[in-house]
Amino acid sequence: MSQYAIKGQRIHIAGSATKDTSPNLLKYAHELIFELVKKLATEGATFIIGVGNEPLSEPNTPASLPIIFDWTALTAVRECLQAGIAQASGSQGRLIATVATSKIEDKIPDTRRELWEFLLAAEAIEIEFLKPGWSSGALRRQREVAKGDILIILSGGEGVEHLAEEYIARAKPVIPLDLRIGSRCNDGSGGASRLAGEALTQPDRFARILDPTAAGNLFSRLTTRQGRRPVIEVVEAVVRLIHALEPSSGGDHPQSQSILSNVKVGGSMTVGSINQYYGFGTALQPAQPTPTPPLKRTILFLASSPINAARLRLDVEMREIDNGLRLAQQRDRFVIEQRWAVRTDDLRRALLDLNPEIVHFCGHGAGAGGLVLENDAGQAKLASTEALARLFKLFTNPVRCVVLNACYSKVQADVICQHIDYVVGMSDAVSDAAAIKFAVGFYDALVRERSYEDAFDFGCNAIELENLPEELTPVLKKKPG
Repeated sequence: MSQYAIKGQRIHIAGSATKDTSPNLLKYAHELIFELVKKLATEGATFIIGVGNEPLSEPNTPASLPIIFDWTALTAVRECLQAGIAQASGSQGRLIATVATSKIEDKIPDTRRELWEFLLAAEAIEIEFLKPGWSSGALRRQREVAKGDILIILSGGEGVEHLAEEYIARAKPVIPLDLRIGSRCNDGSGGASRLAGEALTQPDRFARILDPTAAGNLFSRLTTRQGRRPVIEVVEAVVRLIHALEPSSGGDHPQSQSILSNVKVGGSMTVGSINQYYGFGTALQPAQPTPTPPLKRTILFLASSPINAARLRLDVEMREIDNGLRLAQQRDRFVIEQRWAVRTDDLRRALLDLNPEIVHFCGHGAGAGGLVLENDAGQAKLASTEALARLFKLFTNPVRCVVLNACYSKVQADVICQHIDYVVGMSDAVSDAAAIKFAVGFYDALVRERSYEDAFDFGCNAIELENLPEELTPVLKKKPG
């Protein structure tokens, strides 16, 4: 079986952290990026790396760590050049590619000026300048995606999520790492850590692996264990996954290119290129009626396992739900949307964007204190029972069922059911094993067109069949009247 060659591939490194990230986790993130770039450069990779300012975790403390990783990656490149293990340029172009505006020189930090001058003098950087006035982050990212072969992302927010969408749309591999350290702008819906969770259950969406049966294992081995796993092991896991890619994975997929990828800076798209993109002929053909597909029922899966709380096997719960859906004859009627490391803003945005019929929360519960979500640093943040009830009151139309697969969540179910038809909560503490079995039984029945009441009974019975003593812990609450 042939091995995917890293040599000559242009690898895009992106990510950021919130300024509230603990120094130890931020240090771990920088060490991970540094060692990863060195390893990939040793194997002959070239890179896409952003160049600009470098915000610090403590803005008025020069010795504090940056909350972006671009200059750390560039430092690793310089070390490889000085050691003679990487070439400044070759048949695949310069070692580093970047997209910038004419103001790039003004953005170079004084502390990085010497590094910048070294890379320029070594002729190791290829800079694509955007047309004056075209400075939006979205446009810059689209130009970067056009150049890249593989995307590796670490935490971050909307920018990282946009990059991942663009790479996936072009069938280019995306490798998300699960370290939860927030984002520079405190935006997005979980960034790379959320996508890392999705990659466990949908690996083929993120990369085409030569041996598809190995995909789940390869993605699971990327885990950082929230900074507890040695950096070198994570680096080796990333390289192992790249080597396992299908040989064609690094190129654009002709059927999935974004129209914007055809727009060159300073240029335009012709009518002919639009026709070619859509496969139109030279003459217009009369439109043919197409049958209206049945409406899909959306399940919104929300997961929260803060770094300062007991670790839960939420990825297993999601995998088992997804497996049950895949085996069902009516699987095309359902779609699962996932949000990991959920913060309060993520919860609201997901409900607004997706209009789900079923909302499934898995994580920790605090009884009368509320449900345990996460803050920007990945630590526990309580969402009160009253606030959650008022939120779901705003979604009584699309949402029909809420499953709170968390300890002591009956408190929330009692209140939320005033607005939602069916709400499942837990009357006591619930073990990982019982929570997972309830979810499996519940969705096995639901995706096979059984009622919510039946699905609840199947979930409880799944616990009982495993001889677990918690079959009476789940409770089903119904909307009055």
